[in-house]
Amino acid sequence: SEKIHFLTNDLNIVKILVAMDIFLLTSRVEGLPNVLIEAQSLGVTPVATDVGGVKETMVNKKTGWAFDTSNAKLLADKIIQLLDDNEAYKMASFEAKNFATSTFTLDKMIDRTLTVYDLPKNNN
Repeated sequence: SEKIHFLTNDLNIVKILVAMDIFLLTSRVEGLPNVLIEAQSLGVTPVATDVGGVKETMVNKKTGWAFDTSNAKLLADKIIQLLDDNEAYKMASFEAKNFATSTFTLDKMIDRTLTVYDLPKNNN
């Protein structure tokens, strides 16, 4: 109870995310989990099960870790390893923030959407 906090009514998501050391997502099914992008943009390193588009949201083993299994021991071991290795943890946090804030920009989203529809890009 001193290490894990379950929140129910606090809707200040930014406040919650920046208070985290690691963001753990153990879904069995996902689409593109925006929450992993949001966490990384705030410098929070994700550890997740590799479902849906999880690996599209990170550079696996650099900005976060996606596991092909939902084995709780493997996930816990990675979290403990990160928290015990301050240098690796700081580097992952730094890389996560840089990756998310440079990869998932509004301009890039618009450019990719225009590319999908084979429309010219507005290069103002």
